[in-house]
Amino acid sequence: MIQTFNEVIRIAIEHSKQVMREAIELRKNGIEPSKLSKVYKRKWEIELYDLLINHFDSDLMLLGKDAGVKGDQNAKWVLIADLLDGSKNFLSYYIPFYSYNIALAHHNELILGICIDLARSEIHKAIKGKGAYINEVSIKKIKENTRARIMISNLLIKGYKYLHLGCSSLEVCLVAKGAAKLAIMSSWNIDIAASVLIAREAGSKVLDWNLNELKFPVREPKKLNYIVCGEEVVETNKDLIKDMVRNIVRY
Repeated sequence: MIQTFNEVIRIAIEHSKQVMREAIELRKNGIEPSKLSKVYKRKWEIELYDLLINHFDSDLMLLGKDAGVKGDQNAKWVLIADLLDGSKNFLSYYIPFYSYNIALAHHNELILGICIDLARSEIHKAIKGKGAYINEVSIKKIKENTRARIMISNLLIKGYKYLHLGCSSLEVCLVAKGAAKLAIMSSWNIDIAASVLIAREAGSKVLDWNLNELKFPVREPKKLNYIVCGEEVVETNKDLIKDMVRNIVRY
């Protein structure tokens, strides 16, 4: 199966380059955000599904951010795809923080995750039980000393200072790399499937807002409320985290 995963990674990397070329041209031509999502992001997701399905003997379902469900809903394998997360950042020209994301789940368990930082050409990837990597280097080997940054996504927290960069998948990866101490977030499962596996394989905890292990659905879209941080952060900052959750004012 590792050989198949390596081929999936190769195909995804090549496809991400195609997506980026097309997206840049669309941006030059003043594409409307709604058309980018409804037409082109949908098209790219279906393209990728068609490229991969034969590698799984047609036993593959697509759960796309914009294409929705395609294929047999009882398939053993699920392809979860959001191929331009942070599209508002991309269209602004001025915020280089957007990504190409795919995950594979087998019997409802995340097995493979790829999150490509399209502005920096950084390839984050993980295979369950095999660790997480950036451009072939183990994240655990290059992990920064965790800084006291708090990140949020799609919510506000009264009384706290934090960062919100507009791309949930890459924000999760920042915590996995140790560039932030803690993230309290609310996102669609499709946006973060790849980066959740990457974070877990890098040694981070991914929890719900009650500090229990996050249950991750893979066959239907679902908005998730979750926390990403190191295990030591949970143990030493439970009161802080609970207070932050209590002070969420919009999500």
